[in-house]
Amino acid sequence: MKKIKLLALSSLVVITSLTAMSAKVKKPIETVEGTSVGQYAKPGAPVDIQYKTTHIDVGEVSNIDITFITREVAQKEMKIKIAVDKNLNVVSGKSSYIFQPKEGKNESSIKLKLSGFSDGEYFIRIFVDMGNKGMRAFTVPVRVGDFRKTMQKTKHFQKGTSGENITVSQGVETIH
Repeated sequence: MKKIKLLALSSLVVITSLTAMSAKVKKPIETVEGTSVGQYAKPGAPVDIQYKTTHIDVGEVSNIDITFITREVAQKEMKIKIAVDKNLNVVSGKSSYIFQPKEGKNESSIKLKLSGFSDGEYFIRIFVDMGNKGMRAFTVPVRVGDFRKTMQKTKHFQKGTSGENITVSQGVETIH
């Protein structure tokens, strides 16, 4: 009788362990938020951005919210051009927008949906042109899959003349 109870109990433990190991656990969604409000910027268009993206797996779709904040400007229009890295696909959204900001603080928002072809951290490049008020450029990160494995790790350290650690990187020359 003891052997039967022990056999039943061990079978139950094995079945429970196998069930727990085969269960698919959904990872929590990581949200990346950022803003340029309050940060130093070179002279240019009086505009800032706030953004919110979600970390996605390869092939999934990320919802990206970008808000443009203009401050105290009377300009007829604000032209926005958007470009994405080659490993991103625009599922919904346009490559250019035009907004008509009014006097005082204004907020204009766009929503994009992007998917990624491979693991990595990629960028949306945003160019804002406000005519005679100037231009400004921004980037918004989009993380796809296991983006950390594609990030370059520092491999070479050397000591500088005063003893500080310096990083040696390979230079790449490009001619345009």
